[in-house]
Amino acid sequence: MSAFDERLLEVLVCPATRTKLRYDEAAQELVSDEAGIAYPIRHGVPVKLIEEARPTVPPHDAEGEEDPPQAGGGIEGSVSVDKARDG
Repeated sequence: MSAFDERLLEVLVCPATRTKLRYDEAAQELVSDEAGIAYPIRHGVPVKLIEEARPTVPPHDAEGEEDPPQAGGGIEGSVSVDKARDG
């Protein structure tokens, strides 16, 4: 396994948030705490593709709050669309 050059942390940022990354040596990942994702390091090379990143936090936050509802989802979104269409 090739070693990751930690000096790269001075110039690398998360492609999703443009914030600093931290190096997790044990997992061989660059972690974006802001985005809640980790990018793998393969053979010493960071793979900074959002599609290759894994989530580092569960879908719900630590306080147990649910994710905010998505726009247009659920019954409320359907009803408002129908009312708008009927005039």
